[in-house]
Amino acid sequence: MAELSWLLVVAGGAALMGLVIAYALINRRRLTAPERARRDAKVDRLYEEETPEAVGAVVRLL
Repeated sequence: MAELSWLLVVAGGAALMGLVIAYALINRRRLTAPERARRDAKVDRLYEEETPEAVGAVVRLL
């Protein structure tokens, strides 16, 4: 009887975690077109800004 209880607890936990992950993937919020454009512009700006500290850090890694 104890083995069956543990089986239900372990299998139930895995099933519950799978359901939670599936729910989160189904209901996640998508970015709108203006939000995507703002995000892309900020990422581009970050890549364009090369500070001496950042360049020095890359050189030190090499």
